[in-house]
Amino acid sequence: MRARLYGLGRPLALMALLVAAADAILFPIALFTDALSDDRLQRALYASAFTLAVVFLRAVLDPAVQRAVLAANHGLQEGQPFKPRWISPMDPTWGAFGSRMGQGVLPWLRLVLLGEFALGLILLGTSRTPPPVLLAAVGLGLCILLSMTQLKDHYGSEAEAADKD
Repeated sequence: MRARLYGLGRPLALMALLVAAADAILFPIALFTDALSDDRLQRALYASAFTLAVVFLRAVLDPAVQRAVLAANHGLQEGQPFKPRWISPMDPTWGAFGSRMGQGVLPWLRLVLLGEFALGLILLGTSRTPPPVLLAAVGLGLCILLSMTQLKDHYGSEAEAADKD
């Protein structure tokens, strides 16, 4: 069996992390300088979107990820499916840097890309074109998918119990 990283095979997870990191680096370059041509920015956006599609299909087609997401949903609901619950960003389990939200560079990269995406949306009203914002959005999507796929590392037997419900 291959070694896993964030619930995926190591090559796919590393590729997704590298693409998301490249998106985080290319966003300010594309937004604040003219160092990237529109053609190179489009190519980076296509590569990022392709990586997002591959990771999305891998996550959707993996039954272990589906069971882990259902188990996480069941744990978050605490037996009350229709009662809204506020989760603090500082929560040690489900917060921005909680134990279930990824480890290593993933939470930091997700936070940077969320900030870049928000900044891009604010600045979108100016004359700049949207591809830098789309680049940040795709990178953020990759980080969110990696956070979801890594749940299967946390929910081994619990995911099987949620599958029986």
